[in-house]
Amino acid sequence: MGKNIRPDLETSFYKLGYEFGKIIAPKNLDEVKNFQKDELSAELGLEHLIKTSPVRIKCALLSLKALKYGIYSYFVEKMNDTEAAGNLKEEAASLY
Repeated sequence: MGKNIRPDLETSFYKLGYEFGKIIAPKNLDEVKNFQKDELSAELGLEHLIKTSPVRIKCALLSLKALKYGIYSYFVEKMNDTEAAGNLKEEAASLY
């Protein structure tokens, strides 16, 4: 565990990442590309935090943002396919 993070918070960050992985792992690439922040909030049961705690929502959406940027980078940089990347870069940038 990190030196400056409360143990209960660090545990909740690990749980959030684990749950995100369980949600995303069974999806195919098109499903992941189209996965929206509202879906993630609903799957993780975080809808109540949207208006009350925007900072926690940013933490929850960080993994989705990184995943969408990663897919975008893969299509554009590795495959030179901007069409397949679609609007993932803009979508990731607007998550929070």
